[in-house]
Amino acid sequence: MVPARLYLAAMSSDPLSYHYGYDRGLPVDRKYIEAFLRTYSDCIEGRCLEIKEDQYVRRFGGNRVARCDVLDVDASNPRATIVADLQEMSGVHDDTFDCAVVTNTLQYLRDPKKGVEQLHRVLKVGGTLLVTVPCLGRVEPGAIDYWRFMPDGAMALLDGCSWTAEMTAYGNALTGLAIVTGMATRDMPDRAWNTNDPRFPCTVGIRAIKGARQGTVRSDLARSDS
Repeated sequence: MVPARLYLAAMSSDPLSYHYGYDRGLPVDRKYIEAFLRTYSDCIEGRCLEIKEDQYVRRFGGNRVARCDVLDVDASNPRATIVADLQEMSGVHDDTFDCAVVTNTLQYLRDPKKGVEQLHRVLKVGGTLLVTVPCLGRVEPGAIDYWRFMPDGAMALLDGCSWTAEMTAYGNALTGLAIVTGMATRDMPDRAWNTNDPRFPCTVGIRAIKGARQGTVRSDLARSDS
């Protein structure tokens, strides 16, 4: 395994990893995602929804979770309990879930705002959406990958529905470099995690609570860059 410092000194145009850093350890963006979910873990309770698998709901919700459904557009996924497109979940009833955990998924939707509107519909009033989106990162060859989101762009996905929301932008110049080049958390010094620099966001996390009325602009927004 090539040490990160030697890679930077070599000024190579190839990344350290073509697998997001998984072949070196935990990818940098996953550390941010897990930090976000840990902050709002108390919201993961009751009947929950997660995409593709239920690892984060089970890990951070624990015995507060009564049931977790797994949504996937791919019917061959043995974990999927709901086979549907996140942009069109017509088979899922309104006001079904207490919490939806949607990590780094919206970039694969042609219309991510429609996906957020569907999540609003299937959440109960007072239910929580925990969503993360990438600000930067590699493109998976062969995958349909449409978007990267700045913090304001991520918050704009909530427009048109009633939410009370708060956003945290994670990252700095150093961790941004690590994400682009495929470093893992083990390659980073401890000080890399001490600062979230709003000039260099890497991952955005939003906690949004569904309000009582649909069709209204979000309100009571709090924003954190720390």
